[in-house]
Amino acid sequence: MAETKQPTQSPSASNSRKIVAGSIRRIIGFATLGCVGILAAEMPFNATSIAPDADLTDRFQSPPATARPWVFWEWSATDTSSEAITKDLEEMHAKGIEGVMLFHNPYYFPERPNLKGEATMVLRGKKYEVVKTKDFPNAHMTKIPGGDLEPWSPRAREHYRHVAREANRLGIKFCMTVGLAGTSGAIQPEYGQQKLMWSETAAKGPSDFDAVLSNPETDVPASLEPSKHAPARKQPAPFPQQEIAVLAVPDKSEFAVAEVVNLTGKMDASGRLHWKVSAGSWKILRFAYMPTGAKNTWGLYTDGMSAEALDKTWDVTIGSLLKEMSPAERKGLYSVADDSWEAGISTWTKLFPTEFQKQHGYDLIPCLPTLVGKGITGANSTRRDYQRTIADLIAKNHYGHLRELANRNGLIAFAEASGPNSSQLDGLQNGGKVDLAMGEFWIPSIHRPTPERRFLLRNAASANHIYGKRMTPCEAFTSIGPLWEESFFDLKNVADQAFSDGCNLIVFHNYSHSPSLTAKPGYCFAPGTHYNRNVTWWEQTPAFNTYVSRCSYLLQQGLFVADALYYRGDAIGQIEQMKTKPALPAEGYDHDNCNLDVLLHWLSVREGRLVLPDGMSYRVLVIPEGTPMQPEAAAKIAVLKKAGATIINGAPSAAELGVPPDFEFSGLSAAGELDWIHRRAGEMDIYFVASRWDAKEKIACTFRVAGKQPELWNPVTGRIRDAGAFTQKDGRTTVPLEFNPRESVFVVFRRPVTGNGLAASNDPHITRESELTGAWQVSFDPKWGGPEKVEFDSLVDWTKRPEEGVKYYSGTAIYHKKFNLTGLPNGDLWLDLGQVREIASVKLNGVDLGVVWTRPAQVGITNAVRAGENDLEITVVNLWPNRLIRDAGLPEAQRLTETNLHKFSAATPLYPSGLLGPVSILSSP
Repeated sequence: MAETKQPTQSPSASNSRKIVAGSIRRIIGFATLGCVGILAAEMPFNATSIAPDADLTDRFQSPPATARPWVFWEWSATDTSSEAITKDLEEMHAKGIEGVMLFHNPYYFPERPNLKGEATMVLRGKKYEVVKTKDFPNAHMTKIPGGDLEPWSPRAREHYRHVAREANRLGIKFCMTVGLAGTSGAIQPEYGQQKLMWSETAAKGPSDFDAVLSNPETDVPASLEPSKHAPARKQPAPFPQQEIAVLAVPDKSEFAVAEVVNLTGKMDASGRLHWKVSAGSWKILRFAYMPTGAKNTWGLYTDGMSAEALDKTWDVTIGSLLKEMSPAERKGLYSVADDSWEAGISTWTKLFPTEFQKQHGYDLIPCLPTLVGKGITGANSTRRDYQRTIADLIAKNHYGHLRELANRNGLIAFAEASGPNSSQLDGLQNGGKVDLAMGEFWIPSIHRPTPERRFLLRNAASANHIYGKRMTPCEAFTSIGPLWEESFFDLKNVADQAFSDGCNLIVFHNYSHSPSLTAKPGYCFAPGTHYNRNVTWWEQTPAFNTYVSRCSYLLQQGLFVADALYYRGDAIGQIEQMKTKPALPAEGYDHDNCNLDVLLHWLSVREGRLVLPDGMSYRVLVIPEGTPMQPEAAAKIAVLKKAGATIINGAPSAAELGVPPDFEFSGLSAAGELDWIHRRAGEMDIYFVASRWDAKEKIACTFRVAGKQPELWNPVTGRIRDAGAFTQKDGRTTVPLEFNPRESVFVVFRRPVTGNGLAASNDPHITRESELTGAWQVSFDPKWGGPEKVEFDSLVDWTKRPEEGVKYYSGTAIYHKKFNLTGLPNGDLWLDLGQVREIASVKLNGVDLGVVWTRPAQVGITNAVRAGENDLEITVVNLWPNRLIRDAGLPEAQRLTETNLHKFSAATPLYPSGLLGPVSILSSP
């Protein structure tokens, strides 16, 4: 990463300490997202920079390492070879993949025959709908052949070390995962997650009580609502329960904490209590804790509130690997990662009372009855303080300590620390504790049909914005159900929504490691978009990688622009997983969320704006109706207001914001939808605008910028041009834009106006000059059942051809045609391919014109075409299903494909494939 500018002053000494110990982490020995070497001078890592990149134009067209995508490298529980590992890494390097996160995932799922084949997703207008289908009968999985490979076993560690050596050789950043979620490993139950349990026994006095108390068998629920007590769960042997306290409380609706009697010392090891009961009715409450037993195939989920527990997990995972690595191998290991929290609920840890006392200044033990529904006068804050302690301990002892362990060993800590999946976490605070806070997003599938379930990254983006971090990497294109059914175009609008939500670094989920060097489509981890060397369009991936890299690069510049900062109280739970429009007066305003930590320690006021140490600033602080308000939060808000900040309780109005929307548009069709995001780097404004659906759109877009020339930056082609049509009025600029299906553009303002804006349009008028009719020579790969050469009288879907080798073909075919142009039209010339299923590459007269993957499928030919005879070659790639469908009806010995995922059957309808055309010559003045 280029040298970044640190905040030169902070609102307080407290803030300065936060910066050093917080999000602007001091990873040693590198200035870029490159090698981590010997500890040397301290340098800021992942810190935001107000200044734009000096080489912005060149790096947009050829994106730097910081913007290039990563992959989740999913390994199965089947042994592999050094040759297969090296093959994967070399293929990644060749295609522009910058880094790998190795997930050694021992999930076979052979007992789960259903690959979500009972339904499919259909896009109708601008909504994906789940539709029942019988197209995939008997979908199932089989075990990957080969010997077992247990994660972190000596054999596995030998492979990991080979990865490190090869990653170092190739210049790929290698990240090793600690566990699936909440980290997990082969640890003892005492270091796994713990739960608080209780039981209740009635007593009347005066009397002598001498009996064995009921064993604690009822969970104290995370919600702390007595009506929702979880049922008893079987105690995981052999670790016994650990006693916490025995308390007696008056049997009445409410009592003072002074009336709570601590009987802990009067119970013996067998659970027998000896007590002279005072007069009245009493309830004897016995509290204990024990392991939840929650685990995955790596082992028990680590106690997230315990640094000691994380140390134990580290020792049996990353620590064991580091001890064996040579200096050269250590150089190849770049980072560690922790996936999204999937460990469920945890309600206790061994040192909980001590930590609670430190944090809140009073003893939790006599207040424990309030956690199980007993009314204690003056203990109303205990439940809140209890939940706050859980969230803070996980932030400090799990996410913060993971960073400490990583940094201590010269590594960076990635984590999907900001959710989803837990109502106990302060995702914003967690994101501030690690070096790289990640989000995640999914493609449409019946597992996650709605956007609200697919886009889970806004919390991470907000965390990175408020804690001074430059990048928001995201686990990208995850799914359960589709198998080899996606093209780049299918992924584009998903990526664009994620970019608009705040993602600015793509981590493809997933690149499945296939132990076989020859099997295709190979052995795969079922969930996720298959993005590996065995997919049909692997050779074309640099085109899509470049697209997401260009978007990531510009969206890493400067600071996110938002008018409002929403204070979310304790910020415990899933605050905002995808971008919503939270009561702002119009769609054209954006916002961040903040938590108690940032409010108290980072936020200040400068010239009426709410500011953070790295330069992030907001016009207003919004406190949504019903936000819980702690006394210290109320006091800080009062200080901010006195310093000149605008504080809005409830929904703000446009007058309260005091400015028109940052982004507006008009002319959108009923079938359309726009998404957008705004960054500012110094005096430069960068807007990303994406048309989400398939309708062509003509829209007038208005930006809250004036006095600067609007430029249009195309992330597909890399082309940069001035907008010739625009108007400026009242501090805003309106630019007419035309969008093709799922098209996106960056509108950049960085220099004074150079044109008058009087052009009729920013998009050229296209004229269809001629159509290429007649026969085509088409070559298929005989190794995959296709004819080496066949003549098509006209362009047609492969599945409509009579040749079996074409009808069921999956892979690459080359179309060849010679055509004559008697004269070249004036202006620019284009080749329109018509309908392509799915991706094409074009060569004209020997000139490589690149990959065509968007719609319409057009490519500029001005610099390659000539008067007279022209030689055209179009390489077309379809998807895997058609060959898999054919092979499903053949004996195993006759099949060309080999995989462990069997979704398709002989009864599955074939997928349209090939160059369908028509192919035309277009011109524009």
